[in-house]
Amino acid sequence: MPQPACGRIVLAEVADPQGKNPKVRPLVILTADADIQQGTPVVAAAISTSFDQLDPAVYVALPWHPGGLSRTKLTAPCVAVCNWLVEISPDSIVRYGGWVPSVLMRELVDKIALLP
Repeated sequence: MPQPACGRIVLAEVADPQGKNPKVRPLVILTADADIQQGTPVVAAAISTSFDQLDPAVYVALPWHPGGLSRTKLTAPCVAVCNWLVEISPDSIVRYGGWVPSVLMRELVDKIALLP
């Protein structure tokens, strides 16, 4: 059975950045593997296909392929949003997806660190 891991893309029910419209959304887990413990929440960044009006400083573009053949398994252009962080319980994960490449995870963490 899959387990939460840093860089793993998961689907879980979360609200939008305004705290409304909860629905199942893709997320990338940010919590370091060493800090992930059974039954404790993990921090994740939301993944969005709506990024045309976002400042590039607040997102990282993720690899995708229409047939899901990229490592991320994403099928449309999308980004990990650095200022849309959520805390989720591993029990709330509906499905496990692909992985964000380590170079992009570093970029994501670096951009998050620069945010006010």
